[in-house]
Amino acid sequence: MFSRLGQFFANNTSVLAPEAVTAFEQLGMPKTANMLRASIQFFGTLYPRDRVIREQRITRAVWGDAIPQLELEDSMAVEIEEENGGFWHAANNYAQER
Repeated sequence: MFSRLGQFFANNTSVLAPEAVTAFEQLGMPKTANMLRASIQFFGTLYPRDRVIREQRITRAVWGDAIPQLELEDSMAVEIEEENGGFWHAANNYAQER
């Protein structure tokens, strides 16, 4: 079973995970950006853009009882909802300022 972040990294959307870090920073959500950056580090210095490779690495970690990103699950969920008014608020503010 994948963690929520594990599910994110195992799906196609996370091909843009490094760009999501930048987006959170632009939205004024540095804590969220840092947590995602820390989660990305699980994959090593070169983030794999291939979903199959990410999924394989997560599966190996899960079977080895080293569930990646698990310690960030709750904290990141809170920050996405609360930091800078929450994601939707921060995104709307960003769009209005541009």
